[in-house]
Amino acid sequence: MIIKRECRQSAIQLVKGAVFNVAGKNELETSVMLSKPPTSHPNIPATRRGMSLTLLTHAKNPSQLVRALYLHPELVPHAALSGAPAEDIGAQLGETLVDPSYFYTENRWKEHRRGLGLPEDPVPYPRPKL
Repeated sequence: MIIKRECRQSAIQLVKGAVFNVAGKNELETSVMLSKPPTSHPNIPATRRGMSLTLLTHAKNPSQLVRALYLHPELVPHAALSGAPAEDIGAQLGETLVDPSYFYTENRWKEHRRGLGLPEDPVPYPRPKL
């Protein structure tokens, strides 16, 4: 499923799905970098200029998650977090977590298997009914 949304002068394609790692698992990453903290959040130290999240497997929108964590230095004093701890804090802040099958698309799975020189089946999640 591709959604096109106009963004000023260019069209941006937003695609649901994620690339598989060698083990056949989707692990997402995201980061945010700023030249200085936003003035709307005076509780953020001047030295906090970014945040990075890796090994995410349940965050529906990693970009929203990293933003939420960046804006709460009292909960996340570090500049980098990985996996479940990041997602758990995000859930406390109201971020949506999903089952890992949410990121699965059959095309990405077949591409992954071909890249490893393996047959395209088996498919790890039930194929959607058409």
